[in-house]
Amino acid sequence: MTWLRNKTCSTSESNVYTLGNIGAHRIVSTKLPSVGSTREAMTAAGNTTTRLLGTFQKVDYVFIVGVAGGIPHYTDYRRHVRLGDVVIACAATVQDPTNVTNGNQPKPYCYVYSSSNNNNNELKGPCEVKGYYPTDDCLQTIGRTIVQNDDGKKPWLQYVQEGLQQLSGRGGHAEHDFARPAPNTDKLYMSIGNKNVIEVAHPIAQLDGQDGGDATDASGAGGAPQTRLHAGPIGSGYDLVRSDSARTEYAQAYNLLATDSEMNSVLDSVVGNCREAFILVKGIADYKDGTTSRKWQNYASLAAAAVMKTIVCAMDAPTNV
Repeated sequence: MTWLRNKTCSTSESNVYTLGNIGAHRIVSTKLPSVGSTREAMTAAGNTTTRLLGTFQKVDYVFIVGVAGGIPHYTDYRRHVRLGDVVIACAATVQDPTNVTNGNQPKPYCYVYSSSNNNNNELKGPCEVKGYYPTDDCLQTIGRTIVQNDDGKKPWLQYVQEGLQQLSGRGGHAEHDFARPAPNTDKLYMSIGNKNVIEVAHPIAQLDGQDGGDATDASGAGGAPQTRLHAGPIGSGYDLVRSDSARTEYAQAYNLLATDSEMNSVLDSVVGNCREAFILVKGIADYKDGTTSRKWQNYASLAAAAVMKTIVCAMDAPTNV
C-alpha cells in the first residue's frame, strides 16, 4: 500500500510512504528527497526522517538503505570492497586506540561524519569528526553474523534475482535496468601522485580460503564476481571524500569500508527521535561516494535492499502485535 501525506498549504512538500511486510515485520518506507553536502539537501533529508518517525511513532528499527563508494584494497582480497558489494555499517573490528572516553574502552562507531572545511583537504587541520552508534546494536549483531556465516547460504542473492524478475516488467529503458553490469566496467585505479592514476587489477581470492575468500565468492555465473558482504564503518564528509589522497587518509584513520553522501542529518534525526536501533546498508556504486557514476547505481541499490531484507528476515518476530 502506498500512502501520500500532504503537508500544509504553506508548502508544496509531500511525503509518500509505502507500507508492507517483510518476513514477520510490518514495514514503512520512504525515499529521501535529496542527499548531498548542500545545506538544502541535508535539511530536506533530516526533515523527511523526522516526519516519518513522527507519523509512525511505533517504528522501532530504522534502516538507511542506498549506495556508497567502496574503499578498495589493492592487494588484500578480504579487505577489498568492489562495485556491486554491500557494506553493512558496524563497528570496526579494530578500534582506534586514540578514541578513548574517560580512560575506558574506545567508543564504538559505525558511521563517522567529518565537517572539515580545510582548503588542503587533509585530516591534519582542525576538523570535527562525529561518530554514530546505536544504543541497541542488535541489527549490527545480525549483520555481522550474516557476513561471517560460512554455511554457504546466501539468501540475498536469491532476493536479488527475485527483485530482477519483478523489475524486468518496467520496460527496457536504462533507468529501469537493474541487472549487474559487465565485470569489465568495474575498473580500479590507483593514484600515483600529481593527479596521475594508473589502472590496476583487482586482488583475487586464494582458493585455499586463507584470505577469507572462496571460489563461490570470486565468481558467479559466467565467471563474474558475486556480491560480497562487508561489515565495518562508513564515513562521509565532502571535503575529504572528493580528494583521493584525503579520502584514503580518512579511511585509514577510521577503518572505513565505504564513504557516502552526508547522512548525518538523517542519523541526527533518528537519534533525536530516540530510536535506539538503526543501521546503514549501502551498495557500492563507485569508488568515491556512490554518486559519481550511474552505471552501477541500480544494481548496487538492489543488492543493498536484498541484504536489508536478509537482516529483517533474521530478526525475531515482533511480540507487540
